[in-house]
Amino acid sequence: MRLYGPYGISDVAGVLTSLAIEWDDEAAKALFWEELHHQDTLYPVSYAALPWIWKIASEHDQDTCLEAYFFLSHFVACALSSNQNLDRYAESAEKYNGLSLARSEHAKDWLPEETRLTQADMTVLGQLEKWVDKHIEEIALSCVGVGATFKQCEAVELYTGHVRLHSTDNFANALGLWAIDMDHEDIFGIFGPKTDGDHQSAENLRRFVHPENKQLQMFLRRYATGRIQEYYSDEDDQLKLPLDDYVKVIHQEGNE
Repeated sequence: MRLYGPYGISDVAGVLTSLAIEWDDEAAKALFWEELHHQDTLYPVSYAALPWIWKIASEHDQDTCLEAYFFLSHFVACALSSNQNLDRYAESAEKYNGLSLARSEHAKDWLPEETRLTQADMTVLGQLEKWVDKHIEEIALSCVGVGATFKQCEAVELYTGHVRLHSTDNFANALGLWAIDMDHEDIFGIFGPKTDGDHQSAENLRRFVHPENKQLQMFLRRYATGRIQEYYSDEDDQLKLPLDDYVKVIHQEGNE
């Protein structure tokens, strides 16, 4: 198969095989962020690698392969986002970013003629699209479960895929600005809540956020209510369950 990445064809399968045998954080980071992803753009080989990354992450302790969950969450977010840097045909056959089912859209000038996708490769891409359809919710929710153990802003990175899947773009953009420590008033000025969907998106995410992550809880409360001056009370949202039980609740919701 000629499933290319940002720099053409590379030995992605070989790296994945090695990671399945023994996790190597540096090798994983190089694979995820250099060979499978470039400036929020995904590629055919990114989707071919996704089932393997998901399987490897599921079979390893989450603390060991935490980088996989950060990548998986970002992957979901990128897959659901249109990339403004790519030239689009008027009628694109692309449901997910980088996974077009139109062969002509893969005829990149920078790819050698002999490495361009064949019709057999397009059949594989169609199968990969169906795999993503089936598993994208489960992947996003698993990242949320990992994020529930975080009390820092890093948790937002693990929520990103779920947010893109279930929230408005306006709220997703607002949350992204919060993650880089932008002032709440400035965020509200740019991507403040405009619809009921925006308010509901923030309220929905609050269910998954560790109650002791007070800064994020405060931002989500403000966004959900639209009252930027609403201050967080330590008496609100206190952790009512042991953390392990709290994470189990998230996974149970995903199985309903």
